[in-house]
Amino acid sequence: MEFKLKIFFYFLLIFLFSCDSDDYNDYENSDFTVNVGSYYYNPQHLEIELGQSVRWVNSSGFHDVEITSGPISFSLDACSGSCVIGAYTFNQVGTYNYICTIGNHAQQGMTGSITVVENIEY
Repeated sequence: MEFKLKIFFYFLLIFLFSCDSDDYNDYENSDFTVNVGSYYYNPQHLEIELGQSVRWVNSSGFHDVEITSGPISFSLDACSGSCVIGAYTFNQVGTYNYICTIGNHAQQGMTGSITVVENIEY
């Protein structure tokens, strides 16, 4: 019984520490995905509505995301290989330009932008 209780608490701790309510970690429910690889973000330019989220998924290499201009500044830590760099929910209208800050990746064309517009009513 004691062993089962330890296992239960172990998994409970893992669950609690893996849950994060901020805008950076909602990978599974993102509205859009930007694929990341050797010197590219695809799509490079994206238009989304207020309140929608974007996640950046790395296919290869070592890459990050850093907003260089826009209403809000943030960065997502680099990861290597096949991984999720991060996600963000955009809650302010405007254009967000971003780059990969690793080495000379930005100079090699690893730049992108996201334009956030008011919700479109149909």
